[in-house]
This record gives sequence, C-alpha cells and structure tokens, in this order.
Amino acid sequence: MNGSFSIHTVMFFAGAGVVFFVLTMLAFMDAINKEFKTFKIKVAWCLISLIPFFGFFIYLIFGWRKGKKPEQIIPSAKNNI
Repeated sequence: MNGSFSIHTVMFFAGAGVVFFVLTMLAFMDAINKEFKTFKIKVAWCLISLIPFFGFFIYLIFGWRKGKKPEQIIPSAKNNI
C-alpha cells in the first residue's frame, strides 16, 4: 500500500465522522430546547455538547436529565392564569 489509505479506511472514518457529527448535533439541539436553572448552566451544557467525539457522551451521562423541556413547564403556568 506504500503509505496510502485504502478506500475502506477512508469510508470507515468518514462514516464514523458523520455518526459523531449527528450525535453532537442531537445533543446540542436537546440542550438548546431545554430549560435549565440558569442561563449560564444552559450555555455550559451547550458548549459541552459541542466537544468533538466526547461531548455527546458527557451530555448524555450528566446533562440530559438536568434540564426540563418547555412543555413540562408551560402547563403549570397555564393553571396560574
């Protein structure tokens, strides 16, 4: 092979890159759409979720259940009106 990459190696890394990119974007969008105790915490989780390759796993393990979805907050607000 003389130091060149085979097409299988390139396809594997390209596929892995796409998978990690999609997982990263899912974690980021989840953090964006959730309400956290403070805005600083929300920004911190958004930045953590954007860490390449590891941010998704960190957010999934530690941050995913910290925030609340807006529909979990709105019904209680409707009862107060």
